[in-house]
Amino acid sequence: MRRDGNHLIRTLPAQPVAISAVAFSPNGAKLLTASEDNTIDVWSVSTGNFITSLFQDNILSNFYSGSVCFSPDGSTVLAGSTDKTAKLWDISANSIIRTFTGHSGGVTSVSFSRDGSKVLTGSSDSTARLWDAATAAVIKTFTGHKGAVVSAAFSPKESMILTASKDSTARLWDVSTGNVIGTFKGHRCQLSSAAITPDETKVLTAGAYDDTMKLWNIATGAIVKKIRVYTGVLYQAALSPDGTLALTGSSDHSAKLWDVSTGACLRIFEGHASMVEEVAFSPDGTKVLVGSRDCTATLWDISDVKSTSIRSAAQSQTVRPEYCLRNRGVARCGKASIPFSNPAFFVCNARGQLMDYRSLSSPGALSVFILPPHAANGMYFFKSGASPDNRN
Repeated sequence: MRRDGNHLIRTLPAQPVAISAVAFSPNGAKLLTASEDNTIDVWSVSTGNFITSLFQDNILSNFYSGSVCFSPDGSTVLAGSTDKTAKLWDISANSIIRTFTGHSGGVTSVSFSRDGSKVLTGSSDSTARLWDAATAAVIKTFTGHKGAVVSAAFSPKESMILTASKDSTARLWDVSTGNVIGTFKGHRCQLSSAAITPDETKVLTAGAYDDTMKLWNIATGAIVKKIRVYTGVLYQAALSPDGTLALTGSSDHSAKLWDVSTGACLRIFEGHASMVEEVAFSPDGTKVLVGSRDCTATLWDISDVKSTSIRSAAQSQTVRPEYCLRNRGVARCGKASIPFSNPAFFVCNARGQLMDYRSLSSPGALSVFILPPHAANGMYFFKSGASPDNRN
């Protein structure tokens, strides 16, 4: 296997059948692989050790790409399947604790709201649904696509949801009203996925058969960047937590890492013996997980990769580290209080890339702000008296 400068961390033990979905836990400590034998295996990221397997005869049937995820606290797993339901599993008890029933087609995509109170699903019945996580009651149904919904996700502030469909469009919806507030149409084929940037200004779409990813301006609906991937069938494209990188899986047996702003291919992850249909970034953006129909999944280190569009805040002479937030409980609740008396501070990720900047209204005040979903851990806080000259 080509390791691209020894960036391969490990290959997980081969499964009996093809891997159909992969995901990281919100704290990055665990990962899961779902297979076509109706099992979900949970693994340790740091050691690669097997933790547990979730399985029950005649309950789960073949997962879809993107149809499994951890809950925000990492204690449960939500899985959608071809049996038209999504099921919530308790990892420690290895049992189903709730079933979400109502779609008339297979459940192709699942995700949690940041606080875990709501569940979002996409389905081959051409709809997306918002559910109460505690009761499995439907809150709202998003209707309008003319083909299967292949992915559905909350926007970072959770006031919108983004769906991608086999009808060749991605749509942005208002969560409160259920109305479409934006349609992104321009691919010549069905979409395989769509993602929204952390600042909610752009949408990235991936065409399954037209060899392209497209970056759209949400406000204008215009295409900002068109990236030619030339990979055969493009099964999935994931956006990095900071929105600067894209990871693709395709029929050429490889995964590729792309600079979203320039369209440059930064790294190729090779060695799989069959199609790569599943890809995911770790929550801190330093690792990627690749799943293949060759029945294996590989974990790779990308901590040395930096987008050319982002200036590292750590390289700035005016910025120095002052405080590091490692309290995942605080991060999961969505707020962080920074006890700084200086007039301004920076928020950077573990790679030193600038995530946010705030000026304090009065010296000595606590600055409270909402953390984006990808900032669940490894956030570093810097302070300075002047605003940065280059911020994304």
